[in-house]
Amino acid sequence: MVDDVDGDDIDLSVRAIKSIGHGSTKHGRISKDAALRVGLTEQNRIQEKFRLAEILAEKEGRKTIKESDVRTVEMMLDADLPK
Repeated sequence: MVDDVDGDDIDLSVRAIKSIGHGSTKHGRISKDAALRVGLTEQNRIQEKFRLAEILAEKEGRKTIKESDVRTVEMMLDADLPK
């Protein structure tokens, strides 16, 4: 397994992750460990996006995260910042 990670540690199902992967791979063969690694990585990214979006919402005096907060976070994360 992936560093003591199993399906119970990831909210995304292995089946759903494999289904997504099947559409983007030539042979459509994905091991459970590979799906778990992708699931864990993406789950962590999702959690971080929501954490940052919550900061934006709170700065606007809201408790609810809106799509615009998530889009702003994504734009900031994708930004090519000068060095």
